[in-house]
Amino acid sequence: PISGVTLNGLPDTSVMESRDRVRSALVNAGATWPKRRATVALLPADVRKSGSRFDLGIAVALLASTEQIRADRLGRIAWLAELGLDGRLRPVRGVLPSVAALLAAGIREVVVAPANGAEAALVPGVEVRCAEHLGEVVAAHTDGPPLGGPPVLAEPADEDDGLDLHDVAGRSSRASAASR
Repeated sequence: PISGVTLNGLPDTSVMESRDRVRSALVNAGATWPKRRATVALLPADVRKSGSRFDLGIAVALLASTEQIRADRLGRIAWLAELGLDGRLRPVRGVLPSVAALLAAGIREVVVAPANGAEAALVPGVEVRCAEHLGEVVAAHTDGPPLGGPPVLAEPADEDDGLDLHDVAGRSSRASAASR
């Protein structure tokens, strides 16, 4: 068992399992697991935490506490993503309400998996950054290139094939008008 990192603040089983995901992701991102004991406080302590959305935040906190990344700007950024064992950032559910709540709490920058980027960007006033891999997050906070914004979604093509129920033989014009 991994005994070097303790999570407190009412984490459920999926949050407790994040230690294993985070450890593997850190190693696969070229970072190291803390050699000394560390406690990650998930606040507020009296609210139950569930899901894998805390993985990236836990990883960033461990990286900062062990001085593997610069911590000077981290307090103003929210981190919402599951970590794959290989270090990839995976999307999580509920990003839109989470980002809206973060904005209400004064957080104006969020880092998410690319698959959550467009959803997070729906909240006006929040700067959304995306990363494919934990290694990109490490690089962005150790003099590497900054993280990019959310992927731009293409406008849906207007697929008017020219057919309409109005064109169906045997339909009265009154039925056609009602179907429009």
